[in-house]
Amino acid sequence: GVGGGLRSADAEYYLSMPHGCVTPLAVIFDGHKEVQVIVDTALQNAEYLNIYPGTNEATVGIKPSDLEKYCAAYGNPLQYVDMDNFFGENAKKYLDDAKAASVTQKPKKAASQQPVVKDAKEQKTGSSEQEGITHDKFTEFGEWFKELVIKCELIDYTDISGCYVLRPASYFMWECIKNFMDEEIKKMGVSNTYFPLFVSEDALKSEAKHFEDFSPEVAWVTHSGNTPLEKKLAVRPTSETIMYPMFRRWIRSFRDLPLKINQWCNVVRWEFKNPTPFLRTREFLWQEGHTAHPTMESALKEVYEILDMYARTYRDVCAIPTIKGKKTKGETFPGADLSTTVEAYISGSGRGIQGATSHCLGENFAKMFNIKYLDEKNEPKYVVQNSWGFTTRSIGVMIMSHSDNKGLVLPPRVAQWQVTTDNKQDATNQLCHDFVERLKKVGIKAFVDDRELSFHFAH
Repeated sequence: GVGGGLRSADAEYYLSMPHGCVTPLAVIFDGHKEVQVIVDTALQNAEYLNIYPGTNEATVGIKPSDLEKYCAAYGNPLQYVDMDNFFGENAKKYLDDAKAASVTQKPKKAASQQPVVKDAKEQKTGSSEQEGITHDKFTEFGEWFKELVIKCELIDYTDISGCYVLRPASYFMWECIKNFMDEEIKKMGVSNTYFPLFVSEDALKSEAKHFEDFSPEVAWVTHSGNTPLEKKLAVRPTSETIMYPMFRRWIRSFRDLPLKINQWCNVVRWEFKNPTPFLRTREFLWQEGHTAHPTMESALKEVYEILDMYARTYRDVCAIPTIKGKKTKGETFPGADLSTTVEAYISGSGRGIQGATSHCLGENFAKMFNIKYLDEKNEPKYVVQNSWGFTTRSIGVMIMSHSDNKGLVLPPRVAQWQVTTDNKQDATNQLCHDFVERLKKVGIKAFVDDRELSFHFAH
């Protein structure tokens, strides 16, 4: 709508767009095909239509014919309406006809479809007030997943699309994964560290291919209060360009190698695809390891050691089998010589999903950042580097794999509670609490559930 007079729907709910930034290009986010794109017939023969590209800080021109093709490609055909006569009974009849058509033509969700979860108010839709899980995992996978993460109190929505609150139960899972991996990483001689959240534009662009692939997802800081920054700063999408200037400073001779560091942190990748809790989020938690080696042999050995460690984490902590393999050239990490991956299978969707990756960067970044060392013969050589990462996506993979139509199912190792006593009577209240205290003393995670609803622990 223009000026608010025609605006009656929630743009964030239907199109994952903030108010004031609505654009017909956002039909790409209309996963349920509920949005109709209507254009005044007076604009049909215009040379260009000026629209927002997803933000109200810019305007782009697009030919009506190109907009028609774009909207049709995503299943939202553009419709021309004479807006001069689009009032009263004419408008009502048109909307009633359109609504009836959308109801009869609305496609059913395929069982193999990846979960599509919209932000903001969608957690209130469906049967959120009913006890238990109401959607079927194998025929309504997306709706089932959405209902599961909300009703089982794993995440909550914020007013920023793609950014979620990890509630205590899901953050506990991440802590379990983190504690296991941190111990394994340290056994391999890797030390934890922390680097800044921000990276300068010059540093980010210093590796052209790396920046080209991440550029659409970079979030920029451009102002301090109302004052524009002299140079804009990027919120890290990954940390190669932040860390490697330090590598150049720290590495002098072969005695400084191998250099192995890891950091546990958050990163931001401003994707415009459908956000999905745990699987595709604009901010997520991860560990990222970065190492420098004197030889390719040493680097490749570590790549596969890390891959084995990731597979053990999925097996021993998340109780999920994975398949290890190499990425294709087209899927290789930007700037890397080799990318390896562990992949899991999700029975509800019938699809595989990437679990974690370990990359050999070769000398590519070393040459870009001039990271050299003097070998035993006092000759300068470039280091060979690796990077590897494991994210909170693992939580999503785990709960999709194990949970069912009764609710959340977790391996005991990552469950916040292993035993629950369901107490609804005053007469047994003290007995339940005494029993739970005895369990805690022997290392069993237990609590008394005296709430009215307990669908989180259905079985």
